[in-house]
Parts: sequence; structure tokens; C-alpha cells
Amino acid sequence: LEGIFTLRTVHDSLAIKAYLNQHKPKRALIAGGGYIGLEMVENLLEYGCEVILLERSSHLLPNMDEDMALILTAYLQSRGVEVRTSENLSGFAGDFRVREAFTDKGSLPVDFVLLSMGVVPNSELAAAAGVELGIRNAIRVNDRMESNLPGIYAAGDCATTKHLVSGQEVYIPMGTTANKQGKVAGENAAGGNARFAGVLGTGIVRAMEMELSRTGLCENECRQLGIDFISRRVKSRTAAHYCPVSGEIHVKILVEEPNGRILGAQIVGFAGAAKRIDMLATAITMRATVESLIDMDLAYSPPFSPVWDPVLVALNQF
Repeated sequence: LEGIFTLRTVHDSLAIKAYLNQHKPKRALIAGGGYIGLEMVENLLEYGCEVILLERSSHLLPNMDEDMALILTAYLQSRGVEVRTSENLSGFAGDFRVREAFTDKGSLPVDFVLLSMGVVPNSELAAAAGVELGIRNAIRVNDRMESNLPGIYAAGDCATTKHLVSGQEVYIPMGTTANKQGKVAGENAAGGNARFAGVLGTGIVRAMEMELSRTGLCENECRQLGIDFISRRVKSRTAAHYCPVSGEIHVKILVEEPNGRILGAQIVGFAGAAKRIDMLATAITMRATVESLIDMDLAYSPPFSPVWDPVLVALNQF
């Protein structure tokens, strides 16, 4: 059926733009509440579409905690987006163009669909050649990007990596990871000795004016791993309250008990909120504890931060 798209390449985006301009759909369904789906919400609203955002998990951005994701849900609903969670897409109907989408909860009249339900590693050829696969059928590699077969390297969205907090093999396809792994694989294929330590799953996205970011482990991951943890969440401002550029920010930090090691963090807010996650990603990479960070000497000026930066406020809740 026409009107059903994925968004992986520049050519995909051009095809979507051409379809929107030509057919002017009125009711758009985005299947998948991850990064791509959220970024497309704004575009479709600007084209005059009613937008339905469908997510099979219990909340949007499943790699974040539900309490943080619900801030996003409330914001999207305030902007006219219909958010449907815990609902599975099952099929479509139409003449030669899509006219209806079916889920396990009923049917939805739609005339545009974007499928943004994640990435599957393209590993069939490698597996047929005897390359060992790991989690989610991604190609298993070591820190040199070597597979189990001599001289065969893999990197990027088809390859596994290691999580720097849990130490476990993970599949988290991100453009930043692909670039770093590609550099290591290329250098070693040419006779070098480069290594890639692993990832934290650090990610960032903007949904209209709202910014969201995360790094490390979320609460559900800690529970699955059997890690004892506590978490704290604060609400603050991105700049001094009297500055026009000041926006709301929510910071959540997870800490291991009893040693105080920072395990993960999430940020939701406006006006430059989300990039603060890099400070916490650095701390987690260095295996920092709350005690070592609670009086960090951070830069201060009213247009950039309150006297107490929101990250410091969150750290001082433990």
C-alpha cells in the first residue's frame, strides 16, 4: 500500500516529503515511540496532520523510566498528539493507499504511516558464512571488532558491544557507536591494535521544544540485573529563573547501594536541558560516586545555569 514508510536514509526522507506535498494526508500514524518516531511528530504536525503515536511498550522511550517518559507524554498531548501505549500494530487496509491501521485494541483511520519500530541487525550473510552471532542476532565481536573468524571484522548496527556499567553484551545501534567501532575495525584490519571499550547507551532526542536524554542503566535494567539501587529526581531550571532563556528541567539519577556509584541518569526539559547528560555520562564512564561529585566546580552565569546547577541539585539528594 502507498503511504507506508520507514525512515532510514536520505532517500526515505525525500520520498516522505514528496508524498506529504502531493497527497496532503490528514491523519498520520507513527508506529514506535523511540527517537525517530518522536522527531517525526514535529514534522507531521507542521504539515497539518493529526498525529497518532503508537508504542507497544507501557510508555514512550522504553529505554527511559516511566516517570520521566510520562512528562513527555503529557507534553505531547498538550500539543495535540494522540499517544497510545501498550498497543501492538497488526496490519493495514486500503485501496491502493493506506486507509486504516489495525491494532490489538481496534482499528484507526489513517492516510499516512511511519514505521519506526527499531533496527534489526543485518547478519544473515555473516551467519551463513559461520560468523558467530550474539544478542539479538547481532554479530558477536570483541573489543578489537573481531568476529570468531580470523580476518573478519564487524562494526555498527550489525555488531554487538559491551555495556560499561553492567559488563554484559548488548546491542544498542547508534550512529556514534557505529563511527567509533568503524574506526577501530578499520585500523585493526590494516594491522593496528585499536580497541573499543563499550557504551553506556547514551542518547538524546528533541520532540518539538522538549529535550530528552539518558545514559547508563534505567530502573528496570537495574532490577533485571539484580543491582541494589536508589534513585532521586528533581525539578529545576536550566538558567536563572529571571532569565528569558530559562526552561524547566527534570533530572533523575540512579545510584548503586551501598557504594554510591552512579549507574544511570535521565533528563527531560527545555532550553538546553538535555546536553547536561554528557556530564553524567562522563561520571559513569569514570565510575564516579555521588560523594566525589556533589561539590563539583561547575561554570555559572545566569543565562546558563542557576547558582546550583540542576545536576548538582540532583546529586545532593542522596
